[in-house]
Amino acid sequence: MSPRSSKSPRLTISELSHTVINALSFRVEYRRGSGGTAMFQRQVRFQIDLSDVSNTHSPRDYLFAIIFTLHSGNIRRFRRVCEHIQTQMCARKAPPSPRATRKFNTDLSESSSCGSDTSERLSPYVNIRNGKYRMVFEKAYPCQSTNSIQYNVYFSKKTSNITEMKGNFTYLIPLDDTLTLEINAASRSLMGGWKPNSMVYISKHACSSLKIFLGNVWNSIVKSFNIHNNSCLGTYISTGINVKELEDHNFPKVYYYGKYKVLYKIKNVENKLLGCLAFELNLIRPWEKPN
Repeated sequence: MSPRSSKSPRLTISELSHTVINALSFRVEYRRGSGGTAMFQRQVRFQIDLSDVSNTHSPRDYLFAIIFTLHSGNIRRFRRVCEHIQTQMCARKAPPSPRATRKFNTDLSESSSCGSDTSERLSPYVNIRNGKYRMVFEKAYPCQSTNSIQYNVYFSKKTSNITEMKGNFTYLIPLDDTLTLEINAASRSLMGGWKPNSMVYISKHACSSLKIFLGNVWNSIVKSFNIHNNSCLGTYISTGINVKELEDHNFPKVYYYGKYKVLYKIKNVENKLLGCLAFELNLIRPWEKPN
């Protein structure tokens, strides 16, 4: 799906309607329940934004990050809608027809009790702010995996104005395009927990995709960790890389401000988790100072 097309993108999921804001933004409403008052209808309103991700290695290949933002409705139902859309887009076959997607309704159905539907309901009047940002890294730590690929890094203050990422990478198997890259950003909720799927990216070509998304960050990491071969086998140690160099990436340059936990995962064709690294960071306005 490309915004350069002369035809507007079409959503073919039953009971899902949308309006076009501009070529890269849509307001979407999922409404389950026919007729009656709004009390007995299950509504989720959210926005979809497409953000162009530049590909420095192959400018003719267009890549887009798809950002889902909940405006109002049940969070669990919103997550299921997003996961269903993600499944349709990542499937090898074309999305099914609207008639075939009727089965989707049963997958989304939940208890009709008022408590479960309103306990996680957000107000449509929440002021969501987004724009260009600065990244403030707080934590980095490995998450559970088979440890075939190990990431042991941490952040350390060098001076009052300079923070560095230090540690080591260990590759017991090569990082190549036979593996799958998964990136999932979870946003911090008002209740203190993490809400996954703020941004999701999955690619079956882990190495090539990682180079594209990291952009100049890839070169900085290769230099800092002294990775001297393409197979990446072995252990590579960094004495320190300035975290400001980690901001020169190809991820969307405009995003929603707040705290995020980003999970970086490498899987094989059997869907086994070979390596996992978590980052906790804040996206703040360019003129703001970190807390």
